[in-house]
Amino acid sequence: MIGNYFMRSYEDTIKRNFRMWRKNVHDHIHKEKVIKRSIDHWRKNSLKQCQYTLNKFMSEQRRIDAQNEIKRTIIEANEV
Repeated sequence: MIGNYFMRSYEDTIKRNFRMWRKNVHDHIHKEKVIKRSIDHWRKNSLKQCQYTLNKFMSEQRRIDAQNEIKRTIIEANEV
């Protein structure tokens, strides 16, 4: 009888330790997935910000170039 008690106690301890190990592995994998999604989200949004900034800069440059061209044609028209 005492042998069965020790065996049950040993098996319960093993089962509990295995459950704890499995939960820790699951939590670790979950943390990795969350961090990976966060980094991917950050990279995607960071790239979009760079793209928007570049597009705004190009748009402003085209506008400035168009205004300068208009001023130059007005000056040339007044000189003639």
